[in-house]
Formats: sequence, structure tokens, C-alpha cells
Amino acid sequence: MVVRLVAAFLACTVVTGCSDSAPLAPCAAGTDCPAGEACVEGTCRPGSCDWQGPTAYIQRPRFFDVDLLFMVDDSGGSIGEQTMLMEQMPRLMEALMTGLDPRTGDARRSVDSLRVGIISSDMGTGPSGVCESQFGDDGVLLTQGDTANAACMERYPTWLEAGLGDDPETMAQDTQCLMGALGSGGCGFEQPLDAVLKALTPSTSGVTFASGTVGHGDGQNAGFLRTHSALAVVLLTDEDDCSAADTGLFEMDDPAYDPELNLRCFNHPEALQPLSRFRDGLMALRSDPSRLVYAPIAGIPFDLISTDGSLDESLLTDPRMVEEIDPDNSSQLRPSCDRRGFGRAHPPRRLVELGLELQRAGAGVVGGSLCGDSLAPAMDALLGRIFDAGLGPRCLSRPLQRTADGTVRCTVAEFVDPSVGCADGRTPDGLDESERLRCVIEQVPTDGRPPPPSPAGWFYDDFSAAGLRCESGRIAFTDGAEPGHAVQLRCASPDPGPIGIGTDCGDDPASCDTASTSYPLGLGCDATSGVCLPRCARAADCGFGDACREGWCVNTTCS
Repeated sequence: MVVRLVAAFLACTVVTGCSDSAPLAPCAAGTDCPAGEACVEGTCRPGSCDWQGPTAYIQRPRFFDVDLLFMVDDSGGSIGEQTMLMEQMPRLMEALMTGLDPRTGDARRSVDSLRVGIISSDMGTGPSGVCESQFGDDGVLLTQGDTANAACMERYPTWLEAGLGDDPETMAQDTQCLMGALGSGGCGFEQPLDAVLKALTPSTSGVTFASGTVGHGDGQNAGFLRTHSALAVVLLTDEDDCSAADTGLFEMDDPAYDPELNLRCFNHPEALQPLSRFRDGLMALRSDPSRLVYAPIAGIPFDLISTDGSLDESLLTDPRMVEEIDPDNSSQLRPSCDRRGFGRAHPPRRLVELGLELQRAGAGVVGGSLCGDSLAPAMDALLGRIFDAGLGPRCLSRPLQRTADGTVRCTVAEFVDPSVGCADGRTPDGLDESERLRCVIEQVPTDGRPPPPSPAGWFYDDFSAAGLRCESGRIAFTDGAEPGHAVQLRCASPDPGPIGIGTDCGDDPASCDTASTSYPLGLGCDATSGVCLPRCARAADCGFGDACREGWCVNTTCS
């Protein structure tokens, strides 16, 4: 039997600068959590449930941790692009480790702990393929240093790590030493997506790779990826992905495939792994999609890259992004750009298509171009996504509905020490059970269209580039209104009409307002609980954060 507690409010945390400093236990209902915790959006969090609604408080994070994985193409002709990436390491590490945003000069919170791992695109070609190795580098984190560089060590740890007070210059140099050792002798059949997935996926995931092998996330690469970190994956390649479901694709004389090796991946897309494999696999690594950053830096024509690096469907319709045989060389594809001194790059359609899918699912996505003179624009966009992933507003699990005045029926409050008091633009609203002062932040109405509002406060963002990356929007703050402490979002349930939700109805359905305009199926009298509840056929029929169980909308936080 489902025990139904009716709440007038749902509280969840949607915080700028707020996240969890430890893994959170999954839950489906409040009864799945230990005493003193409530089930909020699928995880147990400190809080309580009462008839005014569940509350959940999450402190400003003790740690802002980032796990940064570079997948670097090491096939023939890749030295130039490797050099371009290495040139950006001092600037990237300086920004992450000091918090100084090179795009604006603004001071952001620096990363408390940064891990950097490097893998190659070489996954081999199976037992009978044209490349020398069956598995190549196999998605294992690389430790060989650039021995041609006197400043480099011969071997490095499985991953590089830096914390508060460490030297960004040293971190940049060590990263360059690992990248400099890659060279260009890797397999010419690049499989960057399978390399990333195998590097991070645990062996227990059910995902398998060539010859039935499993992921290294809890094996050779164990410990690199932390459960609470922001995960950023950067892919550097001048080719499209050729992650194969059938390694026969790489065999010289396999009768199932055309004899022209250079066109195998193009001519036989049916032999490639479906993109859903990588979308689902990467999303499974983070409980919150906004904590994932995916950044393909590839042969996207430079003029197609948006200012903030986000991807657009129109990319794929540009003639330069269409894969076709090169009219000047029938054994190759036409390039998307020809970079003087660096050679050709080809349309990365699979990499872009995956990015679009991840972007729609709420991940932070950056499209970078190898076709320009520098990777600085791509690194700037990457930094923005990493800061958003670690410190930015969280995606909402359900969309909110605007009222006629452009607001949503929610309040956002910041909790501070009473001796500090509420900042300008905040309204004091008493103390919580921990004797913290509740400061309500003013909501700024919007019409659901850009640009963002300018008055100080918070707003429901389902229209900006960042808001559109969240399937159901996010809570955002105008410049200068960003909170620095724990923040709580509390949203009212839709107006139940004349007869309120939770009103005693005995077993008389007629006593509930069955024609409620707030719920598409109206209210009904639930015989189990004896109160009026909204009817539903699916979760979308219910209020923000509620679930549809046995035909009734229930608040899962306290159920």
C-alpha cells in the first residue's frame, strides 16, 4: 500500500555554488531514507517532512572538485592539433586553480581538487585488424612522459591531481608532458567515444567492449572518477568517431565490407556502435546531468561555432559538415577544413550528434573547432561549462508554469548566520530549526524569452542558452544577486480550487473539486487516505516534483 502524505509545498535544492560534498544515497520515497533525511529528487538529503511540506537544506559545498579527461587523437597527422591543445594548458590550469575567469576577468571560486587524466583514440582493431594491436591503448589512463623533453619525468601517476595552493604552472607542465608523449603512431581507425566510455565505465555496468571486455572505471582507472565531482570530457580529433560494434570492419579481407579501408566507417554505419550507447553510458556516470561536460574539439568549421560554444542542429546542415566522397580523391572523404600546416580535418557528425543529444538531456556541451588559428575560444567555452557544472544552478526535474504576471509559484531563500543579516534585496523571514536566518530573495518576472531580466533577484530560466540545456529549465540569478550560502527552492503545488488538496472527504467523491483547472484530470477522493488528491495517468499530470502512483499524485519526498 502507498502511504500518502499530502504537502502544500515541495522543497528541493537548486543552488548556485551549492552541491553535495559526499555521495547521496538514491531513494524513491522518504521511507527509503534514514531518520533525519528526506527523499528529494531521487536522493536522500538532510531535512524533515511536515504538513507544510518537506524541507531540505544543503550547505555551500565544502569542495568544488573537477575530474577532467582528455581524449587525444594520436593517429597520423595529429601532432599539430596536439600542439594546439598543449599551448592552452597554462591558461586552462590557471583559470581552474585560481578561479580567475579569463573571459571576463571575474573571480570565480577556484577548484578545490582537480584531477586530469589522458587517454588516446587508439582502441586497436581486434585480433585480425589492420592495426598492430588488438586493443591499442584500450582507454587506460596514460602515464608515459615525454622523454624527449628534459623537463618531463619518464613516468607519471595514473592521473594528475592538484588542490588548493598548488602551482598551476606545474599542473600545466605535467599535463603537457603526458600529451607530448602521445605522438602520431596510433591506430588510424579512431574510436574516441568507445575510448572515453571504456575509460570511465565500471565493469559492473553491463556495457561490454571488443571481445567481451568491460570498462576500466573500477579497474585500471579506478579512483579517477569521483561520485560527487563535475566530470568534463574533452575529445580532440580531426576525424569522426569510428567506434565499431563489429571489429570485422577493420579487417583487410572481410568480405562483408568494401575493400577501401579509408571509407569503411563512412560506407558501413551499420557496423558502428549506436550513439545511444554513449549518451546513456555518459549520463549514467552522473546523477545530475548538469554535472557532465562534453567537449568535442574537432573539424567543425570555425565560423559555425557559437559564442558560448553550444551546439545547434543547423551545424549538421552546413555543406561542409556533410560527409561525401572527395571529388579530387575517391579514396577519401571531403574535408570540412584544410588547415595550413596541420592538414585536413573531416566532418565530426557523430561527435556533434552525440553532443546534441547530451545537450537536450541537460549536460553542458561545448563544440570546439580545429579549423581556426587557436583553441583559446574552445577553452574559454569549456571553462564556462566547467564552472557552471561545479558551481552553477541545477537543472529542474520538472518544468514550472508561469502565472499571468510572469512569475512562478515558488520562493527562493538563502540561509545565513543571524549576526550577518540578510543582504540587500533579501527579506528576513524568521529562523529555521538550526537558528539560521531565512532571507527570501526577490523573484524577477520574465516572459520566457531572452534576454535575461536585469533587476536583482532570481528567475525561472527556460529560455537562455544555459536554461535550454536543461530539459525542464533551471533557477538562475541576475548579476549581483548570486547567493553565497545554502539556498532552498520551495514551490507551491498548483491551486487545487475551492476544495483544497488534503481536505477530508471520507469516501464521498462529490466532496472534492473534480473540475480543478490546475490538474488536467481534476481532484478525487482517495479512499485509502480519506482526503482529496489530484488524479493522474502520468507524472506530467501532477505538480512539480510529485509522482503519479496508482492513479493519484503523491509527494514522494514524504511518502
